[in-house]
Amino acid sequence: MPRTECLDVLPSVPLGRMAGVVDGEPFVLPVNFALFEGDILIRTNAGTKLHAAITGSVVAFEADHFANDGLDGWSVLIRGQAREITAAEELARAQAVELRTYAYSDSPNRFIRIPTEKMTGRRFDRM
Repeated sequence: MPRTECLDVLPSVPLGRMAGVVDGEPFVLPVNFALFEGDILIRTNAGTKLHAAITGSVVAFEADHFANDGLDGWSVLIRGQAREITAAEELARAQAVELRTYAYSDSPNRFIRIPTEKMTGRRFDRM
């Protein structure tokens, strides 16, 4: 799928997956997300995802949708260097996006940004 189509379908699903390696161990975690200035925005608390962003790890983000019969759908894969948003102006813009974390925590919410320069998408049609 071309980039524009990938960006069009991503907002149609509520969850994606963030994958990476922290301290030599792989992880894949479900995340709610939003498109933010053409990139992936994840709101999170302290933990594995945030650690990956703070250390500038290269991560993968994937979102997909398939029909109930499994015969057609799409998948988008993004690879890039995750980073925590800390600059005041950018952070204010991120906080204005309607995006919440589902995990309860006493710690303040933090935001991760994953660039979409390395994005691929596929459509599946098995009919």
